Amino acid sequence: MEMRIERTTIGSFPRSDKPFEVAIRDIIDLQLRYGIDVVSDGEQRADMITYFEQIPGLSRGNRGLRISGRIRPMDDEGDFFKIKDYDVVKAYLESLNRPGVKAKITLTGPVTLGMTSAMGGISGYNNVRDPSIYIDCADALTPIARRVLELGALLQIDEPGISARFESPKYLERLLSSLPDVAIDDGKVSIHVCGSVKQVYNELLDLSVNIFSFGFSRTQESKNIEAISRASLGEGKRLGVGFISNTYLEEVDAASKRLGAISEIVGVDHIAYIHPDCGFGSTSPELVEPILRNMKEASDIFFHTLV
Repeated sequence: MEMRIERTTIGSFPRSDKPFEVAIRDIIDLQLRYGIDVVSDGEQRADMITYFEQIPGLSRGNRGLRISGRIRPMDDEGDFFKIKDYDVVKAYLESLNRPGVKAKITLTGPVTLGMTSAMGGISGYNNVRDPSIYIDCADALTPIARRVLELGALLQIDEPGISARFESPKYLERLLSSLPDVAIDDGKVSIHVCGSVKQVYNELLDLSVNIFSFGFSRTQESKNIEAISRASLGEGKRLGVGFISNTYLEEVDAASKRLGAISEIVGVDHIAYIHPDCGFGSTSPELVEPILRNMKEASDIFFHTLV
């Protein structure tokens, strides 16, 4: 079966002061305007860590989330904000008569969630290196991740903490290995790791997932191109390629050439998604639309070379 390269975004957008359902609809309109095939809700309620304050054992402190007790799964993962926001996304797409547009839910992985929350304060664990923190985070995230897939959404797990060497990827593997094999095999699950991945690339490829999303354009990520290869991806692994900056406006030609160079290294068949390097959560709001516009134009040029 031929697999088409799809455009997406990493997930976050600048938060609007509009009611969050209106903000979500505006962000979907923006993504559709520039040819995004897999849309996100734009993370309009909170940042990638604070979103998880509903998980028992995590609560707001003076510096964001803190660990206030033993971390455990929610009583009903259907109440999780991102699940609720997905319902808004799907309802809006249906109202636009665009039910075929794919939508994804992004979840912060156990390494990043555990370490960042622990740095805000700890109760119930020994210290930030206590393995139980990351095991408990993985187990608390598992029913949410499974519900995401049951709903028919794509699942993206964000783990910047792995490239920062917060902790071992084995805790992410605990989560991934609990997900249905068919979801992994069908490419319903991806992981996004921003920053430099050269030192952890081989460890990442050993994880029980087939799609890996990396950035390639920003200064700290430009050398990721030296890590990737067709051989390393083998038969079943594919990339999400961050080929244009999410923080400043890159020229169309430069971004298109970068995408072409990556394609020559790994092969078109090893590219699942193309997207900006990372999310737009901290991007200047006035830059988001021009970046998406240039991303579409640059990828259109690239797609034309494949015809």
